[in-house]
Amino acid sequence: DPELTDSMVMWHLACACSGVPRRDLELLFNADELTAEDVIASLASFEFFTDFGEAFQYSNQLVSAGGYASAAADGAAWGDLLQGYVDSLERRVLEPIGMPNTVVLYDRVVARGEHGMPHQLDLETGDYVQVPLEIERLLLPIAPAGSHWSTAEDMARYMLTQLSVGVAPDGTRVVSEEHLRATWEPIVPITATSSYGLGWIVEDYRGLRVLSHGGNPLGFTSEFAFIPEAGIGIVVLTNAQGTNTFNTSVRDRLFELVFEQSEQSEALMAFALDQTERSLAEFRERLLPAVDEDAVAPYLGTFRSDVLGAITLTLEDGLLMLDAGEFQTELRPSVDADGEVASYIALSGPIPTGALDFTERDGERVIVLGEGLVSYTFERVE
Repeated sequence: DPELTDSMVMWHLACACSGVPRRDLELLFNADELTAEDVIASLASFEFFTDFGEAFQYSNQLVSAGGYASAAADGAAWGDLLQGYVDSLERRVLEPIGMPNTVVLYDRVVARGEHGMPHQLDLETGDYVQVPLEIERLLLPIAPAGSHWSTAEDMARYMLTQLSVGVAPDGTRVVSEEHLRATWEPIVPITATSSYGLGWIVEDYRGLRVLSHGGNPLGFTSEFAFIPEAGIGIVVLTNAQGTNTFNTSVRDRLFELVFEQSEQSEALMAFALDQTERSLAEFRERLLPAVDEDAVAPYLGTFRSDVLGAITLTLEDGLLMLDAGEFQTELRPSVDADGEVASYIALSGPIPTGALDFTERDGERVIVLGEGLVSYTFERVE
């Protein structure tokens, strides 16, 4: 789209305001083949659902493109964007701030041998269970958006650099005050009380501006928040997926203590946990204990989506299994209010709770997987 290309500038990639919804499934199903260059090329096929600045919609691919474009501007050649990004990040950010234990490449994480182990929620028991470390490698193609491994100490030094408006703990200026402050400015509303800037959520806490951002890879969660005018901040790192309620509650409790406010964070966390438990209970009530082998038989075999690639469905000891190459997961039927099977739910892997619709189109069996505004159709191959 030449017109769109001419009107889109660098900061549109980081503002979550460009009108591109999440398309994370394309990353997870194609991770083994995707390169940084493929992520860039994929943008040509993206549909923009709103005008610039009209609505908040976060895209990992756009954020990654911003990181890779920065690397290209710093000398990285096409075909070497990932390594170029790593080199630029180390030279321009990590080394000047003093963050020796922050790495990007999965192989370096494994080689170091010092890392947390990821955990995911068991949808049937409600307990967190450890999952293989390699699940996190699926995010490497979008490294600038979510493939940074770090420590509390390293992130604290990054926090101090933010609070010092671009000056590292040892006094080195890493970025100009003008440019850093520009990233803090709100650009597009998220809710009535929060907005998104350039990589930051901007919200109000009792009249003070809070800048924050969470991180949600496949088996970890992070929360990074600070109040520039008060000179305080907090980093919360957990080795479990989707612990945002806990992480933000820890953040809010710190703010309550610092500003001598009445305690509300614990009650809010208790309410959120209760809602989560209710939702899980409702989810489990709809989940059938086993599949009807006759009903799923027509859908066994290999199906392909032009965008997500091939998946293979098999029955193994009565369990319906999906193999996407990059990952495997059990599928379990979920019923609607009338007790009819509405979809088949992924129980584990990178798409837990993902719902697949086994249906027909033009007399042919197809499988449809949706993600917000975008859906993908798999057609039979064999």
